[in-house]
Amino acid sequence: YAEDINGVKGPEFVRNFRVSLEEPKGAVVTPPISETVKGFVKLTGNATDKNGISKVFISVDNGNSYNEAIGNFSHEETVSNWSYEFDTRVLQGGTHVVFLRVWDEYQVQGLYSSLINIDNTAPDINLELPLDDSYFTTGTVFLSGQTTDNIGLEKLYLQIRNMDQSQPEIPSD
Repeated sequence: YAEDINGVKGPEFVRNFRVSLEEPKGAVVTPPISETVKGFVKLTGNATDKNGISKVFISVDNGNSYNEAIGNFSHEETVSNWSYEFDTRVLQGGTHVVFLRVWDEYQVQGLYSSLINIDNTAPDINLELPLDDSYFTTGTVFLSGQTTDNIGLEKLYLQIRNMDQSQPEIPSD
């Protein structure tokens, strides 16, 4: 209520309102940054707030667009688990930022980030020697070339086959 200088009181007004003492928290749990992923990937995480979580949105394109995650969002639950599936082939290989927008039931928003390593690029191989249509009269074959990958190589496989089916198989030793 309000009171003027002569002691006249106005009507009393009561308004109920909600107070959020902090922004909701959120985190990406899987995949961990130590794991390199490819193809379709499911991001999972959690969001917490004393007022409950109303929604979670994910961005994998530097915050240019956001898509809604699926989760058990409720004003009765202080911790909500969420998931978001996407095709990593829409992004270049390498490390990318995942932005996470979390809203509580009072529509207070929190913004968090995580990292994801993506590798959808096959290694590049270049065989320089022997040249096409080369032939050898000795038992020694010289091979030369290089192979590269944007993340790193684990193994290189080489198979030599005899093109003449009537000849014996080439030993792998």
